[in-house]
Amino acid sequence: MEDTKSGKNEEKFDVIVSTIDYINSEKIFNNYMKQEEKEKIEKIKYTSARTMIMITDKSLSPFYWINIGDNRIPFGGIIEHTNFIDKSNYGNNHIIYISNYMTEENELYNLSKEELLEKYIKHLSKINKDFKRENVKQCFVFDEKYAQPIIECNYSEFIMNDKIENENIYLCTMPQIYPEDRGMNYAIKKGIEVADKILKANNF
Repeated sequence: MEDTKSGKNEEKFDVIVSTIDYINSEKIFNNYMKQEEKEKIEKIKYTSARTMIMITDKSLSPFYWINIGDNRIPFGGIIEHTNFIDKSNYGNNHIIYISNYMTEENELYNLSKEELLEKYIKHLSKINKDFKRENVKQCFVFDEKYAQPIIECNYSEFIMNDKIENENIYLCTMPQIYPEDRGMNYAIKKGIEVADKILKANNF
């Protein structure tokens, strides 16, 4: 049906599952949450992420995953996907993913794609001196404001229940997989748990 006041279309659902971050979930479902639920959500802080995917004509290293423990290098990990899945699946190109978690205040967060690439190349060449800017055929940068919850003392006290009280609205998102760390396998596990709860509660 259409909301004549706003001009927006309305839809009705038996159950809603939100898989987005807590911050935007609270904005969307604010009118359905109790004050104590809002207070829990507002205590969770996030760190942002800025990741890069490079399509190259040259391999950086023989390793699939390299964790970076040197603070002088401005990123946290290098995952060379084509050391796991053969490059023949990608037109004989190499696929390199650079992971980086940071706050929005970090200067890297506001650099252009080309500026960020030039900065990274300087450090990638320390890992492989023969790896140059001209080896990069294409580059893509992805920003995520609410990439990962920051685990602070007494964090478990702030975790929302899977279901908003008195509503058929469920939350299934990264802050709730604690004490596990981020990871696709834990996301799948949490999704199955929430789906089971919905099936049992609604006799589907």
